Amino acid sequence: MNLAETSALLTHIATLDNRRVDDAVVRGWHEILDDVTYDDARAAVVEHFGTSPAYLMPAHVRLGAKARVADRARIAREAEERSQRLQLEQDPRRGGPPERVSDVMARYLALLPKGHPEKLRRPEMLEWDRRSERASRAGAAPNPHYDPHVALLAMQAGDPGQ
Repeated sequence: MNLAETSALLTHIATLDNRRVDDAVVRGWHEILDDVTYDDARAAVVEHFGTSPAYLMPAHVRLGAKARVADRARIAREAEERSQRLQLEQDPRRGGPPERVSDVMARYLALLPKGHPEKLRRPEMLEWDRRSERASRAGAAPNPHYDPHVALLAMQAGDPGQ
């Protein structure tokens, strides 16, 4: 911002808060805000007076202008990322839409060898299978009221009656 723009900015500020503006004040503010653009500084002033009851200082203008620059950079970065993402999705070498995780998992599980059931199941379930197998070999009919989960809880609790 040049001296003329700094003077215009301070004139705008003076219309809002009745401050005294002279050449020394303009030079002081210009020294602090010389690298800030006029449009960003004016927008920061409007934002400050619209949202804060605090007396406006050059630091408020600098911080507000810095936030506007950061917002513009973020918007530009997001637009660029969106553009790159669209280009990747439309790339014919990419082979269509991304696969679902469940599809990928199913494909890799199919490649794995079958595991040994005795090593993959919990010991108490293996014991239940053995008992069930012995009972079926003996010709006994399974008890329709037997719940293996209740029996497992009883075994864990140390109740021998189950």
